Amino acid sequence: MDKKNEISDKLPGIKKAAIVAVALGEEMAGKIYKYLSKDEIAAISEEVARTKSLDRSIAASVLKEFYNLMLANQYVNDGGFEYAKELIFKTLPENEAKNIISRIEKLLKYGDSFAFLSKIDSSELVKFFKSEHPQTVAVVLANMKPKQAADILSKLDEKFQNKVMLRMASTENVSPEVLRQVSEILKERLKNIPISKGVEVGGVKNVAEIFNNMERENSKKILETLSKMDEKLASKIRDLMFVFDDIIKLDNKSIQEILKRIDKKNLIVALKGTTEEIKEKFLSNMSHRAADTIKEEMDYLGAVKVKEVSDAQHSIVEEIRTMDDEGIISLSAGEEDQYVS
Repeated sequence: MDKKNEISDKLPGIKKAAIVAVALGEEMAGKIYKYLSKDEIAAISEEVARTKSLDRSIAASVLKEFYNLMLANQYVNDGGFEYAKELIFKTLPENEAKNIISRIEKLLKYGDSFAFLSKIDSSELVKFFKSEHPQTVAVVLANMKPKQAADILSKLDEKFQNKVMLRMASTENVSPEVLRQVSEILKERLKNIPISKGVEVGGVKNVAEIFNNMERENSKKILETLSKMDEKLASKIRDLMFVFDDIIKLDNKSIQEILKRIDKKNLIVALKGTTEEIKEKFLSNMSHRAADTIKEEMDYLGAVKVKEVSDAQHSIVEEIRTMDDEGIISLSAGEEDQYVS
């Protein structure tokens, strides 16, 4: 097996999901996010924010795995597991096929019952497990990611640790129903334990860009969920997000620069669905003749589809963000620049 494939195989699922989101880009990731729960999106977004850079070959390996899993899932949906198994062996090299089939088989049988534990700090779980029966702890640790399970095990006192290890070693099979029941009980009992924190902010800009490409109501709800998990991180994402309504915060000089760059047809459509304050913000920075022309064309345009307005506003926001990257305007100032003599 290629060394990069070996590395990617050892990555946690949430890390792989973050790599896929970054590699696909904010627009495509935003489309995928529509099919995920708010908690899932918040967890992936938090991981994306931790991702400072991507090794291209590892990213390629993860994307290939993602594609193969999606393909396999489609085969399962089309004709069931056995049909999928047959097609996967015909489509992929033997080692890759065995790996994909094994993962799908486990997922179909057990799901990922204890994935929620990866969001909880190990020290909090240690406190919780100290009062649990060793057999319960053994079952849970055996179904957690090895790195987190090892961290928890190492923090248990030696006597309890030995009891858990003994039961883990002697318990080979647990029915899916028992796993499901244990998982549900744990979810209920752990619901008030805080989510783990500790954030690196190198990739926060990427998250903000993904949110900017989602429907505003969806991104707002997800950001609220993320705030409950990590308010500091959510605040930094908000600072980097820029939506059409934020134009009202820009100074007149910035608006004048923006008017030089944006397509006037887009502006006319975009202004059809915004506030009077933002309309005035643009019109007041034009000549009287240009402002009158814009008003006349807006009236002439008549009713416009909401999607067309949204697309036009998004196009203008993208141009504004490009101008910010180029240093032509600054989105961080928010108000008129202050000077001292």
